[in-house]
Amino acid sequence: MAMPTYTPLQKDEIRVLDVLPAEDLSAPTQCRFRHVFLADDPQPRFAALSYTWGDPNPLSPPSEILIDGAAHDLLPNLASALRHLRCKNETVSLWADAVCINQTDTAEKTTQLLLMGDIYRKAERVLIWLGAEAEDSNLAMETIQRWASWKVEEDLDASRYLVGSDLDDIFSEAAFGAINRLLARPYWSRVWIQQEVALGRHVSVHCGQRMIPFNVLERATTTWKKIRDIAFSSPGWTRTWPRLATSLAAGALTNLVSLRQQQQAITATGEPSNTSNVSLFEFLRLFGRLDCTDPRDRIYALLGLVSPLSKYKSRLNPSYDKPTDQVFSDITRFMIEDEHTLRPIVIARTLASKAPVTFLPSWVPDWTAFESGFCMHLRCLDNFGTETRLNIPTNAQFSADGKVLSLTGTLCDAVSVLQPTWGSQYMKGPRQDLGDTLRDRFLPNGVSYLKAVFHILAPRHEFCQEVSSMSEALAYAYMVQALQFLRSLSLDTVPLEELSSRLTELAHTMFGRTDNVFSRIRDRNFRYETATDNTERGQFGMRFAELFRVYSAFVLQGRVLFETENGTVGVGPEETLVGDVVFQTPGFCGSFILRRVEDHYVLVGEGEIFPSGADLKDAENGNGLQTVDIW
Repeated sequence: MAMPTYTPLQKDEIRVLDVLPAEDLSAPTQCRFRHVFLADDPQPRFAALSYTWGDPNPLSPPSEILIDGAAHDLLPNLASALRHLRCKNETVSLWADAVCINQTDTAEKTTQLLLMGDIYRKAERVLIWLGAEAEDSNLAMETIQRWASWKVEEDLDASRYLVGSDLDDIFSEAAFGAINRLLARPYWSRVWIQQEVALGRHVSVHCGQRMIPFNVLERATTTWKKIRDIAFSSPGWTRTWPRLATSLAAGALTNLVSLRQQQQAITATGEPSNTSNVSLFEFLRLFGRLDCTDPRDRIYALLGLVSPLSKYKSRLNPSYDKPTDQVFSDITRFMIEDEHTLRPIVIARTLASKAPVTFLPSWVPDWTAFESGFCMHLRCLDNFGTETRLNIPTNAQFSADGKVLSLTGTLCDAVSVLQPTWGSQYMKGPRQDLGDTLRDRFLPNGVSYLKAVFHILAPRHEFCQEVSSMSEALAYAYMVQALQFLRSLSLDTVPLEELSSRLTELAHTMFGRTDNVFSRIRDRNFRYETATDNTERGQFGMRFAELFRVYSAFVLQGRVLFETENGTVGVGPEETLVGDVVFQTPGFCGSFILRRVEDHYVLVGEGEIFPSGADLKDAENGNGLQTVDIW
């Protein structure tokens, strides 16, 4: 492949590609390089291209362009973008990383990496290139413009738009299909576009020879969200508009729109609107499934975003000379230290990677594994978690090379018996089998196994206290969840007319009595379900019980229930073995399963036990705590 001749860049300097005018698409693409100092000009005159490189295909020959009179090869998608974006009468100045950065010079790639945020922030325009016209893309671009101009009233009568409307064409299968295909193009799955689009002052979307401003796409997305909400509340719309209610108002585009709005607000005001939602950890979770060729770009692509994420750029000192395991270890350490949280290591062992990064410490997440999916976290990452800011460095310290994490806490218990069949019994049914299995079993402290398993599966950490100490509202919520759990044990096995007595029996076992609050909730549900004025009400409670079971399926995915030496019940990763220990640290609402290896430990994964075997109330005084080294 022919390569351009690159003149070395100075500090804060970039190359811009001036694309010369051409009469039509078939004319050869002629360009020339020029250098621009970003620091000298706050508003340099060039447009930054946001696009996808595309996979090099040896069967598809590269496209040739002319740079400073010499022939050079480009991948087809970039060459197509240059042909379509050039003008007939004037030169167009573009910055595109594949050609404006010497991709064979690692040092230059690293220095330009540090400038990426400034390049897209200072560019006159950011041009999104989706590719050539194909698969009704013109229809999609036209329909998006119409959606953006349509105002959805809050009291919209859904039936008006089911049939016979003059808007039938934008509700048509053809329109939906065209938009879905446009949003399924590879561009939207790139991790780098997050900062490219979010930081741009003026952004436009180009496909073939069609263009729409990005804010038009934003308005269309807002319309889709409103219609999705209406569709969910109207059975007719849900059946008629399945694609609109799912694909168009969700996914990568919605996240990108939200990120751009957030970043633009920070740029305008200098302060994030809600700093608790702006953390590198949350961004890695949100955008973790997006694609990048180099695994280090999973981190680097987000560092150009404005405060507070930009602080990590100076700490991490991004470089393509650093091995991937060092980048992942360093950024995990910085998140723990700066955000005073152990949330990054909670997911470290729940990720499944098709091509895992080697030499990672057990407490460091393989951030590439988001591509393959991950188990649902336990309560310590949900909206009801009670994790407080860790006392750094009292709770967590790191070795000089950043490879060993030392945590202070309590080794409160050890796994004695694995119960792999409990989860499968609950998930596969008949669910009554698990109810019968657990009904007559009690922990040494008298707590029923039913109650222990419920607390493991319950989605709220506040439920781990006695009902008598809960507020009235929390006690009510607890009993509603308990009812759903007990009903889920009887799905498809107990007739509705027999279910009340069955639930009373299980509740008596679970609580040691039939709690008055539970009885009132149960009786009210059954009065509702047995009403004769609505034939669907008989299934009302079962639906919520099934939702609890579905939630539990995510919790149990990739995990195993177990019993401990101190007589508790817990859940941990499916790799958990008898002899693994349960570790808890002050300020963190969950537990960790550790495995001793010679003089240190390795992290097996996140865990949960009930009742807790540790007393951390006097943790501030350091009583009974010890430090463990996790490799």
